[in-house]
Amino acid sequence: MPFLDTAREYVRAKAREIDDSLKEETYVPRFLLKEGAQNAEVKAAYWRYHRAEGEWPPGDGDFLRDDDLLQLPRVFVIGNAGSGKTYVLRHVFCLAADRLVADDNAPVPLWLDLASDLPHDLDLQEALRHRTDGLWDELKSMSASCLLFLDGLDELLVRRYGSSPESAVKVDGHG
Repeated sequence: MPFLDTAREYVRAKAREIDDSLKEETYVPRFLLKEGAQNAEVKAAYWRYHRAEGEWPPGDGDFLRDDDLLQLPRVFVIGNAGSGKTYVLRHVFCLAADRLVADDNAPVPLWLDLASDLPHDLDLQEALRHRTDGLWDELKSMSASCLLFLDGLDELLVRRYGSSPESAVKVDGHG
């Protein structure tokens, strides 16, 4: 299976690069609240208390562990600067890479840092084609499944619009 070997080679190399950055700090699992969670402020306070006690929050459906993200079809992680969005994505990418190495049917994880890998003159597909050494085109031609890890949207919007992502939405007339 040359395609699978190529995919695994790309994913292993990217995972090593990402894993090296993760090793610089101790990874701290995070809990995420689903959008629309009822009483989100109360639940966040509950989580902070129980995290300090070393407990996990109850499985009421509004909390997700970062490891749960691989089970969802689409995830959009938002948070304040420095809240760990990139760190969570890197951790989950490494989990997805491990899954591909162990399972021939696992989706191929692809990483793209929108802030640095998406120059002004390239569209998303061109950037994916370039940054994955053509693996993106192979995935598309085979209709193979993949997991796109797109980091740095907030930095990209600041670069493009010169202000916060919230202002960028208003500039486009969607705010």
